Amino acid sequence: MVGFYERKKSVSAIWCQRLGIFLIPYFLLATLMHRFGGIQTPQLFVIMAIGLVIAIVALILAIRAASDLWSKGHKGGKLMVRGMLLSLLVLLPFGYYAYLALALPLANDISTNTFRPPEFIKTWESRIRRSNEGINQLADFDDEYSERLLIAYPRVGPRRYPAGPERVYQAVNRIIQDRGWKVIASHGIAQPAPNEDVEKEKLEDNPKGKKKNSKKTIKPADIDVETEQLLEDISIEVTITSLIFGYKYDAVIRIISEDVSTLVEMRSSSRWGAHDFGVNAKIIEKFMGDLDLALLGIAGEG
Repeated sequence: MVGFYERKKSVSAIWCQRLGIFLIPYFLLATLMHRFGGIQTPQLFVIMAIGLVIAIVALILAIRAASDLWSKGHKGGKLMVRGMLLSLLVLLPFGYYAYLALALPLANDISTNTFRPPEFIKTWESRIRRSNEGINQLADFDDEYSERLLIAYPRVGPRRYPAGPERVYQAVNRIIQDRGWKVIASHGIAQPAPNEDVEKEKLEDNPKGKKKNSKKTIKPADIDVETEQLLEDISIEVTITSLIFGYKYDAVIRIISEDVSTLVEMRSSSRWGAHDFGVNAKIIEKFMGDLDLALLGIAGEG
């Protein structure tokens, strides 16, 4: 009687595929929860670290499964390949950011003016108040830090426009609104005094002086530049939320009125993580590029 040898299925291959399949919804769910406020950024970092470990374990299992297939004749080649490909797909972004971490300087606070960076209006206070949570503190732009930024980001620089501050502010304000950045503070933008005729008309409509239930808060980004007064220097502080992961960045734009031109400077700072992987520099470069287009490309280096 002839006997038949039944090949065993590699347990390592089975678990390699299982872990690979598990990682896709794992990272997707973590991203969505952080994007919509279900978890905080420090928690996301922990979840990402755990996912990284799982992906590495899946690759180790793939190597072990390949050994079982070669030396012991086990089945499960397709399972091993699927799990390995899914694990590599998950590890690809980690590899990309590892490359950026090595190629770019360790920094999370970038400015177009590294010698006199624009000062934040409110961010510095909130950063200090939340220091016990591990949030980044604003960088000290000393000579060493400034030199690293100048070497790594030569394209990040201020802009000087042969135009008045009103026109420049209007273009800056439009870009902020189009991008949906949240204005949290401003300096140098004086709201006009209430129009007496308008106040009189409101009083006639409401003779008893009763307060209405609905109130509208006027933000700097909502004010028409033609109806407000601009002081000599203007600072606008905004909060930026990344599209996919929902990371928060604080930025301040400074508009300086000169004799025959207007200077625009910008600073962007990450709230979390020692390394920004060049994101803050990209935010500034993209904003300045859009501002050049808005002002008909009449920019000059600062």
